[in-house]
Amino acid sequence: MRTLIAQHAPTPWLRQSLTSRHSRQLGSLGGGNHFVELVYDEEDRVWMMLHSGSRNIGNVTAQHYDDVAAKQSGGRKEALAFLRIKSKEGQHYLTDMEFCQSYASENRRFMMETFAEVVKKETGRDTLWDQMVNIHHNYCECEQCRYYDGSGGGQWREEQLWVTRKGATSAKSGQLGIIPGSMGTGSYIVRGKGQPDSWQSCSHGAGRSMSRTAAF
Repeated sequence: MRTLIAQHAPTPWLRQSLTSRHSRQLGSLGGGNHFVELVYDEEDRVWMMLHSGSRNIGNVTAQHYDDVAAKQSGGRKEALAFLRIKSKEGQHYLTDMEFCQSYASENRRFMMETFAEVVKKETGRDTLWDQMVNIHHNYCECEQCRYYDGSGGGQWREEQLWVTRKGATSAKSGQLGIIPGSMGTGSYIVRGKGQPDSWQSCSHGAGRSMSRTAAF
């Protein structure tokens, strides 16, 4: 945790919000649709797959900045309140969001290394790390985008834009991705096509066949 804080310098608000709980959660799966599983592909290769994110600190951060945005806009969180990127609050959000994304990446890496140790203990086989896929979902990132602008006669444009992916992951040309199945159905390791019509994105999968309440 100290390394993450030193590397990403979260805001004073987030530093104060971090507790020993968040240090203990690093390397833990969480609830909801998060899972760990072994899958095999059409070439009889076995993949270790897990789905998890930034745990509680990501949710706390999102709720905080939702509240800040709602107060500034005089509206409600449910009404898509927003922060202007160049504002102080907008910059604070981006800083803390990037910290949460790094926390999520480290969380998955920690679990995957533990997963690999267990597999080696049981099978005697080493893990091949050259095709490891560690990607975000439900996040925002500044990217070079190509899109069709229908105004003024219509034309293709290219510029740096902030892309928000909710229930989606990046699918840039050649980029490896993961689309988990739903409660035991097939999962997919995919390679992006970089389609501008989908903002170089695809579904992140991991859907549920029933609600959390019904599952219990």
